[in-house]
Amino acid sequence: MNEELLNEGLGDHSIIKRTRDQKIQAAAAATAVQLAKQNGDPMYDKLKKYKTLMMEARHKIMQKWFQKAKIVIRQRLKTND
Repeated sequence: MNEELLNEGLGDHSIIKRTRDQKIQAAAAATAVQLAKQNGDPMYDKLKKYKTLMMEARHKIMQKWFQKAKIVIRQRLKTND
């Protein structure tokens, strides 16, 4: 299988090295979602809805806890030095 196909659309932003099988699995999952979108599958609409809700919840958590999280991280970094 062409390695470019496996890397297409997945990006190289991850710091975790994937095996060939993991790349195939990720590419198949992304393709399945694309096919669901193209074919008007109602499950795609459900996926989109819940992904939006998850992102909104994450945003609210970040607004509430981000500054405190940065303090905790800085403290951990100081104790590890």
